[in-house]
Amino acid sequence: MRSVLCSNGRLSQVHDTEPGDPLKHFNSMPPLVGLKVHPSLFPSRLGPDLLGSIRDRFIKGRLHYDSIKQASRWLAVHQKHSPWINDPECRVIYDAAARAVNELLSPRSPVEWHGLGCGSGEKDILMLRRLRSTGRPVDYFPSDSSLPLVLTAYERARNEVPPLPCIPALCDLGGIGNLGELLGVDPSAASTRVISFFGMLPNLEPEQAMGLFHGVLGPADLLLLSANLATEQDVCNGLHRIRAQYDNLETRRWLMTFLLDLGFEASDGDLDFVVEVSPAVPDLRRIVARFTLNQPRRLEIEGEEFLFPSGERWRLFFSYRYTPEGLRCLLRESHLELVGEWVVQSGEEGVFLCRPGGS
Repeated sequence: MRSVLCSNGRLSQVHDTEPGDPLKHFNSMPPLVGLKVHPSLFPSRLGPDLLGSIRDRFIKGRLHYDSIKQASRWLAVHQKHSPWINDPECRVIYDAAARAVNELLSPRSPVEWHGLGCGSGEKDILMLRRLRSTGRPVDYFPSDSSLPLVLTAYERARNEVPPLPCIPALCDLGGIGNLGELLGVDPSAASTRVISFFGMLPNLEPEQAMGLFHGVLGPADLLLLSANLATEQDVCNGLHRIRAQYDNLETRRWLMTFLLDLGFEASDGDLDFVVEVSPAVPDLRRIVARFTLNQPRRLEIEGEEFLFPSGERWRLFFSYRYTPEGLRCLLRESHLELVGEWVVQSGEEGVFLCRPGGS
């Protein structure tokens, strides 16, 4: 049994990790870690965010990663169902993208690697190894809305790419007003910025995701995005082949954690996964998880009483599945020049390297 700092700022007693525990990196945390916190995750914002999500019945994505339990359950989903784990070609395309980044950078020029929505940091670390192998100086700035995940990324980077200067940050990308506040803007800086945006694009509205980078990227900056993709045939067939990545025991257990922690019972309703058309982009599809109450439930949350009637539906989660051409179109409309792209043979995951200047 040991104490762990939770995202609400309190110390929680947890059992030591067991073999195979995806959060095992907490065991070797140094005594003190310098952590930056953006105001988007200050306590004054967290309560209103939670209550707003509950009133709207649309749960913000970051609320599924707050606690160590939620992060651990998300990592279990990742380990069981992610193409990154199940398709060896995924590592090949990320390594190819890292090689392309190296070729675009001046020899031995210092690099600032900003991992936005870093999760557990696995993809960043594979690419950081490639950059460091050339002897160039690299600083790593992982950021995420989840304290357990950003510290996992920090510890993995510290252990697997030593010695690597690393400053983790907590930030809600869905609630940040200006991405420059997180990245920093220093025209005199000698470093080149490489910004990774891995796994985030599917869980944000297209306009919101691309709006993060508007007016922020400098002429020398490079942006790496990854996306869970769909082929044109998948779209025509209603994404049936892909739905198993979402409608499974591990994902259900992860998503239901939020409701159960609020005070709902599993028997209060049913969780279903449906395919919807994007409200903003008619050619774009997304998989949506909705919870439908089959009986009323009264709960007190943050000092406020709520009555949830039978038949009410909650949107717990969504994930957009872009086609490669649809994503290219989004990048062009966002004035990003596509420098390179790498897609696995199955068509389920791709990496896209961009820089400012697309028309």
